[in-house]
Amino acid sequence: MKIGSETDLRPMVHLAHRFNAKPEARWGPRTNPDFQLIYIISGEIELRLGKETYLVHPEECVYFGPGQVHQITARAESVLYSVHFEWIRESLEPIHPIPGMQECNTESLSDAYAQHELDVFDYGMIRLPTCFTVYGLESLLQRLVEEYWNEQPLYLTAMRVLLHEILTKIIRSQLPMFHNVLQSRIAPALQAIRNEPERNWSVQVLANLCGYHPNYFAEVFKSVMGIKPKEFLISERIKAAKHLLLTDMRMEDIAQHLGYSSIHYFSKNFKKVTGLTPTQFRGEVQTI
Repeated sequence: MKIGSETDLRPMVHLAHRFNAKPEARWGPRTNPDFQLIYIISGEIELRLGKETYLVHPEECVYFGPGQVHQITARAESVLYSVHFEWIRESLEPIHPIPGMQECNTESLSDAYAQHELDVFDYGMIRLPTCFTVYGLESLLQRLVEEYWNEQPLYLTAMRVLLHEILTKIIRSQLPMFHNVLQSRIAPALQAIRNEPERNWSVQVLANLCGYHPNYFAEVFKSVMGIKPKEFLISERIKAAKHLLLTDMRMEDIAQHLGYSSIHYFSKNFKKVTGLTPTQFRGEVQTI
């Protein structure tokens, strides 16, 4: 299914919210009247889409379009962002998706699922993924949800701008030049950070692992990942922090374990990425 071309895009938001899901909470089988993007903050969900089943974990997304039979089930206590949107729509006025949702029978889940394609200028046709990870989305989604619910002056325009940035990150993540050739060149640095997020990695050390000059390494890293090496390190630390906040581990011990010199600096990083303080995150998950 072809969405259109890059030059046609006029994305707009119908609904953007953050919500808690209890274990075994279920939506569907159903179809939507619009496109939907779901981002997992914590927990785990299962998406059945056509004949495929996807288990989605923290910092992963799922995406699907209108008329596609799906069923979403929370497999654990989960916190999610959900955005209903259109890729191309001139009007900025949201249309709530619930009136257009259609309940379906379980047998409909066996219907064929058509992936979506977008024509990217000066590049060609790319296929959009169903389940994927793109770094740097959480803070953008938090701002999008705030704009939707606060309805400050120019919030409709602000939502279009934020959604356009989110979709751009997703599209870029699917370009082979980003994930095949270039990502393999920074793979040692990515693996090092993932293995030891508590270590204070410098650009110089990471560049040495890949055999590059620090300036060139930083440029390649940003073009591939969409964020700077330091931002990626913070993202990996916050990912680990979310798991530790689900335990009884003291906040001070979590901060120290992840390489932070103070709980203040840890809390500042955590809120910048997630929109919540560590205390708010821990309390929210525990009250699902």
